[in-house]
Amino acid sequence: MSARYSSAIFVIFFPAIVALNSCQQLSPPLVIPCYGHVDSISYHFDTLLIKENSKWSDITDAWVYLDNNPVGAFQMPCTFPMITGSGAHTITIYPGIMINGTPDTRTKYPFYTYFTETVNLTQGKTIKFEPSCTFTSFAHFAWMEYFSTGCSITKNNIMSDTIMTRVTNGGYPYKCYGSAILDSIDPSHYTNVYQGISDTMTLPKDGATAVYLEVYYNCNAVVSVGLYESVPGYALPGQQLAPVTYLFPTGNGWEKMYINLQSIVAANPKGEPFTVYFEMYRNSGTTSPTYLYLDDIKLID
Repeated sequence: MSARYSSAIFVIFFPAIVALNSCQQLSPPLVIPCYGHVDSISYHFDTLLIKENSKWSDITDAWVYLDNNPVGAFQMPCTFPMITGSGAHTITIYPGIMINGTPDTRTKYPFYTYFTETVNLTQGKTIKFEPSCTFTSFAHFAWMEYFSTGCSITKNNIMSDTIMTRVTNGGYPYKCYGSAILDSIDPSHYTNVYQGISDTMTLPKDGATAVYLEVYYNCNAVVSVGLYESVPGYALPGQQLAPVTYLFPTGNGWEKMYINLQSIVAANPKGEPFTVYFEMYRNSGTTSPTYLYLDDIKLID
């Protein structure tokens, strides 16, 4: 009787002992990460018109690589872990942006240079990086407007009740900028809609080449941004395409947006040359003027 009882106990508990030993054998060793920290990515760009600094950019994210392997994309300021041993490693950081100002659509900006540095990492320790960037050597500027010497945005005579004028008394970094105002106070100058258009331009339509419109803006109404395509039988600027995105009221401050035009250009391969438009309607129910201010416009491919 006791022999059978002892055997039963062994049969019941032997699998549990084996499982316990197996768990102990399969447990991975504890890995202590190395850490990196980035407060921001600075930006500089020298032109004949103006020297730009980080006030003209809106780099929100750091896309981090460790020895050419992706670590992750992090909204700055950020501290990030890197699973590696202590020693010399190469860290590469790409500037990241929000596409069309949308937090859910983020990407490495293809026209900014990346930062790379070989450093000695220590497990459990944090090293701070101070990346900087400028435009890549292959960035092609199809259109640039700083309003330093004039205003290249003209009104669409069919659509617009008013024009964009050049303001010269702005404060740094907006010493000069473009201003379009829809006046709802003076009945003799009553205006309801504004549409400003750029000169025509040829853009890559292969669907693989990045095309971005950078714009600084300050507005108190919703502004549509899009393209006109040239179509036989239509007078220039051509046929208006649906808006690519919208500029929303900024609360009397300036904001930056990177607008992706790659898809709309590729979807209209016969639409060359293209023209950029900005369109807004007067705010109803208020006596305050509706305004749109623009600066530092770049169309890059």
